[in-house]
Amino acid sequence: MRSKRTIFHLLFFLLASTLLLAQEEQDEIPADLPEGMVFNDSLEVVEDSTQLQVGIVDTKIHLLSRTYGDSIVLRWAPEDYATWRYVNRVGMDVLRYSEEHPFEADTLASRLRPLTLEQFRQRYPTTDTLAMMAAGLLYDENRTRPTATKNPPGTLGSLHEIYQEQQMRFGLALMTTEWRRDLAEALAMRLVDRTAKRGKTYEYIVRPSEIDTSGQIIVRTGHIPEVKNERYKPEPFVTTLTDTTIAENTVQLTWNRGKYSTFEIERRPALDHSRQRREASGAWERVNDKPYIDMSPNELGEADSLYTMTDQVPQLGRYEYRLQAHDVFGDLTEPTKPFRVWVRDITPPSAPTITLITIDRRDSTDLSKGVFATFHLRKDTIEADYLGWHLVYYHERETSRQWRRLSQQMAAADSLLTLDVTGFSTGMVAVAATDTAGNVGYSIPQLLRIEDLKAPGVPTNLRAEGNAEEGTITLTWDAPEEADIDYYEVAYANDTTHRWVLATEAKLQDTRFVDSVDVTVNQKYIYYKVRAIDYSTNQGEYSQVLPVIRPSLMPPAVAHIDSTWTADDGLHMRWIVSAEHFAARHLVWRRLPKDKAWTLLAVCDADSLAAYDYTLDITDRPEYNREQRYQYAIESLNYSGISSGMSLAVSLRWEGEAVFSHPLKLFGEYLPEKQETHLAWEMDGEPPYPGKWYFCIFRQGPGDDTPRFLLSAAKEDRSFTDHLLREGESAQYYIRIKYADGRQSEDSNMVRVSSE
Repeated sequence: MRSKRTIFHLLFFLLASTLLLAQEEQDEIPADLPEGMVFNDSLEVVEDSTQLQVGIVDTKIHLLSRTYGDSIVLRWAPEDYATWRYVNRVGMDVLRYSEEHPFEADTLASRLRPLTLEQFRQRYPTTDTLAMMAAGLLYDENRTRPTATKNPPGTLGSLHEIYQEQQMRFGLALMTTEWRRDLAEALAMRLVDRTAKRGKTYEYIVRPSEIDTSGQIIVRTGHIPEVKNERYKPEPFVTTLTDTTIAENTVQLTWNRGKYSTFEIERRPALDHSRQRREASGAWERVNDKPYIDMSPNELGEADSLYTMTDQVPQLGRYEYRLQAHDVFGDLTEPTKPFRVWVRDITPPSAPTITLITIDRRDSTDLSKGVFATFHLRKDTIEADYLGWHLVYYHERETSRQWRRLSQQMAAADSLLTLDVTGFSTGMVAVAATDTAGNVGYSIPQLLRIEDLKAPGVPTNLRAEGNAEEGTITLTWDAPEEADIDYYEVAYANDTTHRWVLATEAKLQDTRFVDSVDVTVNQKYIYYKVRAIDYSTNQGEYSQVLPVIRPSLMPPAVAHIDSTWTADDGLHMRWIVSAEHFAARHLVWRRLPKDKAWTLLAVCDADSLAAYDYTLDITDRPEYNREQRYQYAIESLNYSGISSGMSLAVSLRWEGEAVFSHPLKLFGEYLPEKQETHLAWEMDGEPPYPGKWYFCIFRQGPGDDTPRFLLSAAKEDRSFTDHLLREGESAQYYIRIKYADGRQSEDSNMVRVSSE
């Protein structure tokens, strides 16, 4: 079986060829047969994964024509493998109608079939591989038999393999008809009408010689009206060519293939002069032996996909290329405009090797001034086109992370160079060798160490991340600006007053360090700092000390209840929580006894409880229900998120406030004409608790030391009339809300009423 890549290529060409026929078809083309239908050698449907009626293939013959003046060429092709096998068996009829006899058809061919296998062998030698392939596509049926599949016969995988093989065979057959006119005729897909007269108009029909009586295949006739026999003018091939020199004397051309799939590529040497009009010398030479088709993956896709071709020229220089494309009639298009290519030398010379770098300080009073570096070079192989060399220098900050030219161009014979490097920082240096074609080869970079007395800067942005499961702390920091840093040192201490210890044993040349710590220690912090050391062993200052919370696998101690009490403002609890240093926070949970899930009420920071002797006071004011009990528990977590587990739950009930606040507004006035006191009041909303309640009216009249209960009013009432006040007397009134269980509201405002 062919590889998946080969099958994919061939299926693409099947689709491309069918689309090409459809583009040039004059009549409307029906939709292609959906993929998924498989036929056996008798053209019976053995598998159909489409939604069409099983066993029915509705297809047509695609017919094209081209006039040459002295003849007319007809090209046709069916839409699918099943139709192709059917018309090959029953043959094709080719009919022509002329202007003189519009209702009488001339039969140009009857029962036109492909050559038999014996006829192929007689006409073509075995060395004609394309012809042998065409014969094999027609008569080698072994690959489309169920026994030839990888999957067991009769399975869905086996049927899919057969379908792919059939489509591939059909696609290859279409390809051969495009490449060779004689093979198009041998496969019964081409006919030349040599009796057509110049300037006359004809109508052509191509149809199967027999109609399928089984009802499985419906083949619609190929038809082209009004074909005027005129001289053919090759169509232009317009495309965009680009080139790349990919190896010595080797150029790669790339172009848009358009609607074509096979090409002819020609090349000729071009004159190299500076005149504006460039003339080419020499004759065009064909580069490809056979029609060129690109089978690389980048060719697959839409009609505007790219083709590539690699050509090896006899020598370096300037060349011109042009392309011609094969169309479906086997004719060549007009060639493209010549495309000029310059095939240059792309092999750089080998660079000299730096064998020694010496530093000379010529100012004894200030060693940072008058600094010179001498470079000793060696080159064992001298290429013929070797031109010379120069030095390049790299420093992350001073050259903005790019290589910068350090010296002028030196002659090929030079092997010694002294440069003033005063003010330079320790960096990298390399040799760049050039040739006459402008190619540049580089040596292996080496370190240019310029001794200095300046210590590196302080590392900044020191940060840490702990991992309790691995028992590690990962430190990272930002490097100082200096580029001559050799390594870093990381120091740690369990307390800022303790002796600092180096955590790094070897030279740490990264800005990241992973420290392993004990995760069972009852200690909250571990402290770190870092400094840089340069190549001259100058030690920089330590960074700021970073306190890091030590990762821990130790769970905090479980909290326990100390005391509980209830009050008007809610339920009160006092818990004793963990005093370990690694305890981070305490979670307060509540639930109803019937519920399984807990509700988080509050999160308390563990450190804030140290001043209260690690006691946690909680006040909760749940929804009022005299019969409802609530359960409370505490969960403690360390800084690594490890839990102590839920504490024992405490169950409490809140009976609500004995005296609650609720807005009440009392109004009062004396009506002299009626000799009575009229009271009225208003209230915002309902009282906060469920249950039976009513209003209580209090009065402090003449001779009363304190207000006394006068009477009660229903909750629907909002007014009261008092007849006790006499002329010349005064009284004070207020009201309150009272529940049947004894709870009552705060007093309303006091109203004074006088009968004077």
